[in-house]
Amino acid sequence: MAPAGDDDEDRVVAAPVPPAPGDVVAAPVFDRLLLTGAAGGLGRELRPRLRRLARVLRLSDVAEMAPAAVGE
Repeated sequence: MAPAGDDDEDRVVAAPVPPAPGDVVAAPVFDRLLLTGAAGGLGRELRPRLRRLARVLRLSDVAEMAPAAVGE
């Protein structure tokens, strides 16, 4: 952790970016990942992004959801 008063410009923060065509994508980090609230606005945005992090993405919600994609 940086001492108080250090400039933010010295800090590097990694931001997730979608792979570009031709990029090598690493193997999934998790065997299974559970996404609750998958039918909501945030859940719909997270589904395609989280799918590449897990071998199986489990979806859960009390509301109706879009049909499961491959690996969900």
